[in-house]
Amino acid sequence: LNEENMAGMKFEAFMLKPGDMVCFDSFAPHGSGPNLTDTSRRVLYVTYNKLSAGDHRHAYYADKRKSFPPDCERDPDKEYKFRV
Repeated sequence: LNEENMAGMKFEAFMLKPGDMVCFDSFAPHGSGPNLTDTSRRVLYVTYNKLSAGDHRHAYYADKRKSFPPDCERDPDKEYKFRV
């Protein structure tokens, strides 16, 4: 999303405590400000497909790690973009 896309949208904050979680569909417009705490913020992506479509788990995660690796595996001179 960019500023133009979000112009007419009203966002509401989820006031969570440590250990709480919120679940939503990836197509729901969402975002968060910078983490100003001294602890890391966890994210869980749940993906699935029909059994009849085959097992794509290994390829999915290998591609995801290549295009958007965890911070500890990133090259500081490279720019990464999240791709679905």
